[in-house]
Amino acid sequence: MCIRDRSEIVMDTGKTLNIVSVGCLHGEFDLLYESVRKIEETSNVKIDLILSNGDFQSVRSESDLKSLACPPKYRKMGDFKKYWSGEKKAPYLTVFVGGNHEASNYLAELYYGGWVAENIYYLGRSGVVQVGGFRIAGISGIYNGKNYRRGNFEAFPLSENDKRSIYHIREYEALKLSLIQEKIDVMMSHDWPSSAVKHGDYLSLAKYWPAFADEIIAGTAGNPITGYLLNKLKPGVWLSAHLHKYYKATVKHESGERTEFLALDKPLPKRVWFKPLRLEKGKDGSVSVTEIPYWNEPTLEHIDLRRKKVASNVAEDWIMTDEYKIDVEKPILNKQEDKGTANEEVNGKEELKGGLSEKKDIEDKKEMNVKQMKDLKISYDAEWMAITKILDPLMSLKTNADYFSLMSSYPHYAEYNASKNVLTDWGTTIPDLKKAIHEEMAVLKSVVEGREVFPMSKKTEGKSRCNEQTKLLLELLKMHSKLYKAETAKEIDILEFC
Repeated sequence: MCIRDRSEIVMDTGKTLNIVSVGCLHGEFDLLYESVRKIEETSNVKIDLILSNGDFQSVRSESDLKSLACPPKYRKMGDFKKYWSGEKKAPYLTVFVGGNHEASNYLAELYYGGWVAENIYYLGRSGVVQVGGFRIAGISGIYNGKNYRRGNFEAFPLSENDKRSIYHIREYEALKLSLIQEKIDVMMSHDWPSSAVKHGDYLSLAKYWPAFADEIIAGTAGNPITGYLLNKLKPGVWLSAHLHKYYKATVKHESGERTEFLALDKPLPKRVWFKPLRLEKGKDGSVSVTEIPYWNEPTLEHIDLRRKKVASNVAEDWIMTDEYKIDVEKPILNKQEDKGTANEEVNGKEELKGGLSEKKDIEDKKEMNVKQMKDLKISYDAEWMAITKILDPLMSLKTNADYFSLMSSYPHYAEYNASKNVLTDWGTTIPDLKKAIHEEMAVLKSVVEGREVFPMSKKTEGKSRCNEQTKLLLELLKMHSKLYKAETAKEIDILEFC
């Protein structure tokens, strides 16, 4: 990814999207939105969309906090409750996938995706949506071979083991994504696809992580399932997080297509945990990506978002605490910094004042952002809705789900023949299923094409696993999801019928 001159990227024309990709957010919503505002002010570029790649932590309450898979001492409420309650509204449209530290009981209500707060949208366990003319796909969770072939067997309240297994990627999600035929512009995942690592500076990465050097050099480090999906779907951009390491690579496919891979860190000083990017779609459907220069270029250190603690004294915990949050009104310089650094900051502020004509231009820019943000909508994707509906009967709630046996008796099959290799190209072995998806897509286009996703549901926390948004989607597709249908006495006490 190259950085072009800032003057080239001020105005939006055609199919373009200015996004901010985010690493492991860990509940730092106030810090995120203030950082994006700072990007807009200093680079004179309107940000359209934020894409957050797992460990998002949409924690509303103590009940949600208990479903977070981590030691109790690391459980922090974070900022999300203010956005869920309506005390605050996300100033930028935000789309996210789940990671391995999430409010799993809340996200379980939205298996197919949905709003978790106003202007904050969850892509679901896997999903595809349309945003501003771009097709954005994602898969939540991380890979674990032990649970990969299992169904969605977890029951609520979650046991300690289930708090971890629930975020493990399942074969069912990989199967659905592998059946996508139309071009994906942006793919989101939490852990890294294995096929991307060797296309970047992998030798430096091996030195950074000597314990994994052999896997990195061999090209087997990362998630083998998303590694397969990267090579099959060939998205224009693939965004990840999880490993708390800034890394990028350009994957050149045999077809001549390219996938730009970018992984980001977590919110700590001197870490690259977000990146503003400009996406442009060509007439041929290809997507090019350009890094947008912002206030801390070229050092990539967050020198204008001063923390109240000296960077060297900040704990390396995976989650930030309130005491490390920024003070926007009174940036505090590190006492150990030299005068040169302080002078650079003063000069930077003078440039900012000259470029934006002080407060009036900043306020005008905020108003423009609100107006344009309202025009950017999230819409359902017809192909994904068809895949979701056709494969719905294959969903399993069993501890050991044998999808191969299930598929052999599936009504859309005329013939069944598939290998049990996890990297099997499902789509080429099941042509009748692909035909059924194609036919269903033709039917659903008139129903969901360009249709905005269902709005935010009422806040009925804690009593139903089936969110109102999920109910509306199931009704639209005329589906009866097993996931939200109680089948045992234990589940009847916890789940409600959709």
